[in-house]
Amino acid sequence: MTTPELLAILGHEIGHWKLGHTLQMFVVQQFYTFIMFLSFSYMMDDSQLSSAFGFNYSEKGAMPVFIGLLLFTQVFFLPVDKVLRLGLTFNSRYNEFMADKFAKVLTHSYSLLLTHSRTYFRIHLTTATSLHLV
Repeated sequence: MTTPELLAILGHEIGHWKLGHTLQMFVVQQFYTFIMFLSFSYMMDDSQLSSAFGFNYSEKGAMPVFIGLLLFTQVFFLPVDKVLRLGLTFNSRYNEFMADKFAKVLTHSYSLLLTHSRTYFRIHLTTATSLHLV
């Protein structure tokens, strides 16, 4: 890796840290997980739900939590998950562009951003190629 490539990548990653993207994504992921489990807690003991999928448990709360969580995430939360993931993807792309802009200002060079993009692409190709060889 050349020095300009290293500077471009470091500037980009420092931009993520300086702009608070790390903390932002941590908080968003924690909130997302909280909402998912909160939603699941309302449906966890529903005997009609379990019997609709062929799990007949007579007493309330007798269905194993793991099976209930699988049913909930794969059937009910999946559409919500798709919409939320779309929003997270838009936010992630926005954060990437902001980190690139930060690196450009930090290094005072647009050519470093082009180097940064080429370097990440080359790293991705190398990693993806080596994964297929395993």
